[in-house]
Amino acid sequence: MKRRQSSILLSVLVSCALLTSADAVGEWQWSLEPYIATSTIDGDVGIGKRLDTSISINTKEILENLDIGGMIHGEGHHSSGWGGTFDFAFMKLGDDISGPFDGLNEVRFKQSVLEATLMRRIAGESGTWDIYAGFRRWDNELKVVLDINTSEGRPEFKGGDNWIDPIFGVRYFTPLNEKWTFVLRGDIGGLGIGSDFTLKTATAFQYRFNKTFSLDLQYYAVWVDFENGKADTGDYFKYDTVTHGLIVGLIIDF
Repeated sequence: MKRRQSSILLSVLVSCALLTSADAVGEWQWSLEPYIATSTIDGDVGIGKRLDTSISINTKEILENLDIGGMIHGEGHHSSGWGGTFDFAFMKLGDDISGPFDGLNEVRFKQSVLEATLMRRIAGESGTWDIYAGFRRWDNELKVVLDINTSEGRPEFKGGDNWIDPIFGVRYFTPLNEKWTFVLRGDIGGLGIGSDFTLKTATAFQYRFNKTFSLDLQYYAVWVDFENGKADTGDYFKYDTVTHGLIVGLIIDF
């Protein structure tokens, strides 16, 4: 599976290089968007032989226990209609999250998600369509402690994995007036290459202050169903969750 994932990543990078060189004589427009997200993570995790349980980490717990984190989105669009995007989000919860997590007493969590796409922009009568394909790379690490006591103390489990999902999607922009724009986005992927299935949706309103700065307000949700290794073995890892919440970003055009 690692070889297939590397091939996907290499193909995307080569395509980006060819696209850039072929259209170097045209005009590019770029944007960069630092953002913050009020995320909640719900779902099921499995680690090794004995742990298979539900987790729920809400925004309050993430903010109280955040050790380090960062989120940024960027785009480039050529006058020919071709373009690309990248998005990177990282967080590390350095302290213990305590609470009734379906038998879990403590959870430590680190996650990074890198996304890159190639897209084709098509102008419509009432809006603009972006058709895109690319990948989403996940890198997760989990440590959980069960809320029980044994002769050896409280059971502790550590696990994690990284994988690459191909994704295919569409994004639609339509202006509401001179200042506001409405945006819809959706993509699917996984296809058993990385995860069994992944889905991302987003609804956004963007407010343009001037030619350089815009406010981005969106609600998003990302589902992923990943499983690697054989259940009841030491190398087993399952991550079947939905991450959802609000995003507030500042789009900088240049």
